[in-house]
Amino acid sequence: MAHLAEPKVFNNQAILVAGWYWLVPSKKVKKERAVPVRFFGKDLVVYRGADRKVRAMSAYCPHMGAHLAEGSVKGNAIQCMFHGWRFDETGHCQEIPCLERTIQVKKLDSYKVREELGLIWIWTGDEEPGPFPEVPELCGQKVSYRHGRPFVKNCHPNVMMINAIDAQHFNTVHPLVKKLAGGAQLLLKDFSHQAGAPAKS
Repeated sequence: MAHLAEPKVFNNQAILVAGWYWLVPSKKVKKERAVPVRFFGKDLVVYRGADRKVRAMSAYCPHMGAHLAEGSVKGNAIQCMFHGWRFDETGHCQEIPCLERTIQVKKLDSYKVREELGLIWIWTGDEEPGPFPEVPELCGQKVSYRHGRPFVKNCHPNVMMINAIDAQHFNTVHPLVKKLAGGAQLLLKDFSHQAGAPAKS
């Protein structure tokens, strides 16, 4: 019999809930350059075309398996280093230099991306992307941002988010939070009755 604590969706490492997740800082993807990114067990190539827009797709050329980040950006397409096979942003092969006409080649998986707050984000759902999450009070406002130092945590991204920015989660689950109105105001659970009590040995 399944136990209630066994993850079905939340914190299940095999499931990535549809949504926007950040891949890499924008500054790491220069114009007409490609970078390798490992995301949830998948190898991706992320590149910025001549038009300065960022694209993301599965990393390996279907011909001989070369990583496309080792290739070069040509206009708004990516070209494999081995034989010059060129793929557009939808993952379709545009050109095979040694052939007079391009044959049908397995399409690479491509992903919807966008840049916000100095980061490149990827949409993980099969459907059209949902709205980008925004703080309602900051909509239309010019904001400043700063990125912290990266670290690795062995857990699902949703666990990090729920324990960082999900105010209602704190209000519901964690007894340390009593009130989150009018700014993030953290109040300890009422320990006033213990004031002055001797410490337990």
